[in-house]
Amino acid sequence: MQAQIYQDAVAQIDYTPTVDRSGGDIVLLPDGRVGVVKGSGLKAGELGAVYTKGVFTINKAAGITLLEGQQAWWDKASAWASYTGGFPIGMVVYGDAISTDDQVIVEINAEARPIIEQGKGVWAREATDGLGVTDEDGVVKLAFDDVAELAQAAYVSDKTVDADDKPIFEAWVGVFDQGDDVALDMNVGLASASHATDFDAITAFAAIHLDGNSLRIRPQSDDDATDVAPFDSTIDAVLGTYFFLQIDARNKDDVKFYINGVLVANQNPFVLTNYAGGLAAIAHIEKGNNDTAADVRLHGLKVRTGLS
Repeated sequence: MQAQIYQDAVAQIDYTPTVDRSGGDIVLLPDGRVGVVKGSGLKAGELGAVYTKGVFTINKAAGITLLEGQQAWWDKASAWASYTGGFPIGMVVYGDAISTDDQVIVEINAEARPIIEQGKGVWAREATDGLGVTDEDGVVKLAFDDVAELAQAAYVSDKTVDADDKPIFEAWVGVFDQGDDVALDMNVGLASASHATDFDAITAFAAIHLDGNSLRIRPQSDDDATDVAPFDSTIDAVLGTYFFLQIDARNKDDVKFYINGVLVANQNPFVLTNYAGGLAAIAHIEKGNNDTAADVRLHGLKVRTGLS
């Protein structure tokens, strides 16, 4: 069974399947919501009903973690919940589903309410030389041209989340040009501020770092007392392909980084222990006086809190 009732399902609507459906099957409805087939199932063409609200235990993809409060998606081909897939099914509730779990608890058709969300509210678009920051069709692009010059581009939320409010950062990140020289630095995550020339000079941050001419993803952190240098995650981004980044700062003493649902660099403690101020969402690229180009893109960027 794909989905089993965890708490009372409180709403239902009529449903007539075009193919045979088993009880507990997850279906996509014409209005974009999901439904869970009631009872013992339905034959094709048989009028029945599906639940459209409620909390369900749902099969989960192996080897990935789904954090409490994140959007769960339904992978039809594999018949399990994941961090992406065919369509969204609801919000993860009642704790994280870790990599070894084969099920996750989901409130169907529910959505989280992020504190910071890309495209909503005020965002700073910083640019010193280069091609700067553009925003088109929900994708933010930070880019440099191949002119030899000192350059910076950053996309920074005006709104912040207090570091003690257990922030969780999420974004789809794509590197479309990684440059050709280590004079280029690329950083995405949470930070106490931006900086015109040196991301590492920011007071506090928890972010991923990529060096120019490399696709290796390296988490790093700084809380103004402990500076944890970029650490090799052993994971490479794929040029021109988005990856799903999560930064879980619910525990300031042990900030965790996930790439496509997989915990990375967990042998190295990243910390925000000493920092108690606000953290903005940030994407930041910089280069020294060099002719390397760059192209980093983001969509779906949001920050929510893990407060109970």
